[in-house]
Amino acid sequence: MENYYLDANALIKSSSILQNYKNEKGIAQIQQLLEQPDVHIYYSSLTLLETWKVIYTEFRKDTFGTNRKNKKKVLSRILTQLTNTLSTAPFEKFDIQIDEIIINHAQGFILKYGERYNVGSMDMLHVALVSKSTSDNIIMVSSDNGVKNICSFEDINHFDPEK
Repeated sequence: MENYYLDANALIKSSSILQNYKNEKGIAQIQQLLEQPDVHIYYSSLTLLETWKVIYTEFRKDTFGTNRKNKKKVLSRILTQLTNTLSTAPFEKFDIQIDEIIINHAQGFILKYGERYNVGSMDMLHVALVSKSTSDNIIMVSSDNGVKNICSFEDINHFDPEK
């Protein structure tokens, strides 16, 4: 059984929700991952929060068109599609709280690597969640360079769907 944890960009690729509106690299690789037998795909509340942010940013940038009524229909369809995707296997909500331990661990990554690498606080929270997880061998799925660098330095298995 392989376990994967998706950051927001990986989750967006997995559900193909922006595929018709924005060129996303890595969708095919994520789809192959989803088709593997005996795979668990985890996401967290943090993943969802960031995903909503990305979707609404694209809405404001007129990625879904300029007609407000049509944009709202597209937005509604995208949100429904994402909700439906997450309610089916192999998706599973990661049952871990973002508490002081996780926040301090993420802060540690920023303090350790922040001088050399662009490490965002939300990204480091994702890495900390995976790092502190008690689940067996979770693979971090992200195309973010900061996330990939820290995962490499911290010996956290990771997969870049854009490679």
